[in-house]
Amino acid sequence: MDISVLDNPIYSPTDKYRLKFTFSTSYPIEAPEVVFLSTPDRTIPMHPHVYSNGIICLDLLDSQGWSPVHNVESVCISIQSMLASNTKAESKLCLRVLLLYGMGCGCDPRG
Repeated sequence: MDISVLDNPIYSPTDKYRLKFTFSTSYPIEAPEVVFLSTPDRTIPMHPHVYSNGIICLDLLDSQGWSPVHNVESVCISIQSMLASNTKAESKLCLRVLLLYGMGCGCDPRG
């Protein structure tokens, strides 16, 4: 699924960002895995809660923030809102993901 951010000067309104949804057999009880994909015509947006490899740090996508009432549309709206409210074109390490997965993402923590 592709999304755009229309109301933030950090992102061009013509840029589109590709999301990949992976659903477990426990969906909608468990959140889907959602990541940004980098393709020849799509980049991963710069955001303090987005890894350079596309992993998204968003409470809605973890077990404590997820609710079965959410769906693909509400997840996309939440991610668009997260991007629209961004004030810095930078990526930072997400300590939570480092702790969960025990690995780095290859992004530069200096932004």
